[in-house]
Amino acid sequence: MEHRMASRASEYQEIRKLTKKNRDILRPKEVILTYQNKTGAIAYSSIVFLIMGCLLFSFLDTLFFLLGPRDSEGTLLGFSSQGLVYLFAFFLFVLFFMLRFVYNYIQMKRFVILVTNQRVIVKEGGSTFSFPYLDIVNVSVIPSWVGLVFGYGTLNITKQNGFSSYFYRVKNVNSTSSILNKLITLSVSKESERELNDEMNSKLSKI
Repeated sequence: MEHRMASRASEYQEIRKLTKKNRDILRPKEVILTYQNKTGAIAYSSIVFLIMGCLLFSFLDTLFFLLGPRDSEGTLLGFSSQGLVYLFAFFLFVLFFMLRFVYNYIQMKRFVILVTNQRVIVKEGGSTFSFPYLDIVNVSVIPSWVGLVFGYGTLNITKQNGFSSYFYRVKNVNSTSSILNKLITLSVSKESERELNDEMNSKLSKI
């Protein structure tokens, strides 16, 4: 119970921060209901792979030291040339995963889905996408086996014109999809009710 209350308090504080940060794109009377980010699993997995790679290189280095060819005095043969190749390969390996981590971390920090009472706003990099609920047909999830393990997936937003937008590696994607579909259904119901009331008022005015 205390953990749930702390989680809700933390979410409320984050929503307040996001409201202040995005005040310039929010419409009058538009309120952020909840939000969602991109998963950090991909970024942090680069560090895991880096550590595993370092352990592997250490194992191969130890193996070469123990089993490598030696002369009559017990000195390793060809150590200098093979050692340079080993160091160069290790450098490229470390550089690749460090760059991969930095890229994915930046992508994670520059992405947010804002679910408001009027629409869903997606900020990705320097771009902002707006989807009013009445323009959306459906919100679906495209899962992957890696995403099932780490709790993320691809969010697919399909509009009335048939155009689909895909947002990758969204955290808690099933929950986000469910919330959006409920808001879409609610918006359509309200719009239908409004149109029915307008039609009835129009007929009554002609009597």
